[in-house]
Amino acid sequence: MKSSHRWALLFALIAVVWIASGRLLPSPGAAPGTQRAETSRQQAPLTVEVIPVRVTARPARLALPGHAEATAVVNVAARTGGIVEATPRPEGATVKKGDVLCRLDAGARGAQLEAARAALASARRDYDAALKLFRKGHATKARLQQLKARVDEAAARVKQLKLDIAHTRVLAPIDGVLATQVAKVGDLLSPGRPCAQLVKLDPLKVVTRASEVEIRRIRPGAPATARLVTGQRLSGRITYISPRGDPATHTFRVEMQAPNPQAAPAQVSARMTITLPPRPAARLPLAAIVLADDGRLGVRVVNKDDTVAFVPVKVLDETRQGASVAGLKDGMRVIVTGQHYVLAGQKVKAVPFSGPRDDRS
Repeated sequence: MKSSHRWALLFALIAVVWIASGRLLPSPGAAPGTQRAETSRQQAPLTVEVIPVRVTARPARLALPGHAEATAVVNVAARTGGIVEATPRPEGATVKKGDVLCRLDAGARGAQLEAARAALASARRDYDAALKLFRKGHATKARLQQLKARVDEAAARVKQLKLDIAHTRVLAPIDGVLATQVAKVGDLLSPGRPCAQLVKLDPLKVVTRASEVEIRRIRPGAPATARLVTGQRLSGRITYISPRGDPATHTFRVEMQAPNPQAAPAQVSARMTITLPPRPAARLPLAAIVLADDGRLGVRVVNKDDTVAFVPVKVLDETRQGASVAGLKDGMRVIVTGQHYVLAGQKVKAVPFSGPRDDRS
């Protein structure tokens, strides 16, 4: 047999064997899929626990970082000059409006006041005598007016000296805390120089910044709370919302004021929580909220045909007991047990949740 005939016969035998193997053996790629399909048809649907959604109008809350500030910071200045004789209040002391912060030496003001009073009395006597003469026709009206001007001038001098002496006592213009005693005993104060710095801490102001989206939901007068880094908790209301944003950060200044009977300090970090207008929302356990592959927050629900679907939600408020979320419809069945073991489109068996429910806002 020629060599070409032998090769032809060999190829023919190989072809026959190959065709036969395809008929007798299952395809390597098809067998596992077929087996999985058979297994899936034989397995019972996974049992999951669900709760029905109840949508109600719930107040949302917005939590933002911020810091505490004094309601007022006042640099109390002297209104007259003199040597500081005493500073009755120590730094850190609580002061009331009208308390003395600095007492200045009156110097010669006392003697000057006595002289001014004597000059006023003399001017009044001269005026009274001239008035009697004027009524009898023995004095001119011009003379009377001249003496009246002397009386007014002397009275103004007395009044000025009284004020000058009163101003030697530098008084607190507000209730507050003596933050800094600027002037010390023996210092020479001139008018306008600071004696002390006061800060008003009750009420206390808490400041935060809200984004362009958040600012639309905040209203003046809205209830707000603040937890300070010191552990103190304050309750008050929104008192100020900036009408213009910061051009660099595109955020808006928001302030709340709250009574501060515990004397919480200013310039400490805080977290402000603002109560927003009510919005339709459902209350769910925190564990019911899952993260989709694309990063969206949502829940898995069971449709009427008992298949699973993913529904995105927006968390409006959360506590340790649960979260208020928007985006769900009344009557939806949310998976609260088994939600991490099912996929969209999967057939499941839904049973009522057996654990405790929390529907508090």
